[in-house]
Amino acid sequence: SATLTASATLTASATLTASVTLTASSNTTLSSSPGTEGSSTCFPGTATVELADGSFRTMDRLVVGDHVRTGHSSYSEVFTFTHKITEGFFEFVQLSTQSGHTLRLSPTHLIYLNGKLTAARNAKLYDKVVIYDGSSSSIQSIERVQDLGLFNPHTRSGNLMVNGILVSSYTTAVAPLTASVLLLPERIVTQLGQHSILGVYQFHPPALFRWARDQFFSQDLVS
Repeated sequence: SATLTASATLTASATLTASVTLTASSNTTLSSSPGTEGSSTCFPGTATVELADGSFRTMDRLVVGDHVRTGHSSYSEVFTFTHKITEGFFEFVQLSTQSGHTLRLSPTHLIYLNGKLTAARNAKLYDKVVIYDGSSSSIQSIERVQDLGLFNPHTRSGNLMVNGILVSSYTTAVAPLTASVLLLPERIVTQLGQHSILGVYQFHPPALFRWARDQFFSQDLVS
């Protein structure tokens, strides 16, 4: 059976935070009200990545040109952001694994679960994620939490390790292959050392992706 707990905490700074936790074996997935997930497709500013020199950097300090870990011994360059919002609290799915890793990501962000790209909102207890050394670890708890900021870096490989867990740069807003094609001009100009054509990187939601989806796709191609 599943154990579902809910809590709310009022901090000294008068910030109210709330979470819902699923902590027992179940096929249940957590969901929120319709329309609350589509515009948030990123990681909070506190999420961390490992750089090629072995140091760690939080999302709010990550910049274009940084090379981040994407696998056990692989790294890839960050060439753009499709979200880089420093202010405001947003909803995230928090996944905690048997290996001790904890990851917060938006409900519609794609993560490798049981070897397949899946929206975080569809994660279930005991699903397997890929961790930093290439091995797998099972999800032991799932929560809905709020955290500060929205950041979505895109690497040239399309993947990255966030908080030691392998995720995609992409979301359910547009199928990964289509999103990669849409970002091709950005890949080219940044590879040539030119200024980003995405400007300040603040898209909330990413209008280009949404327009392409609405024009060419009748439904999401990734669960």
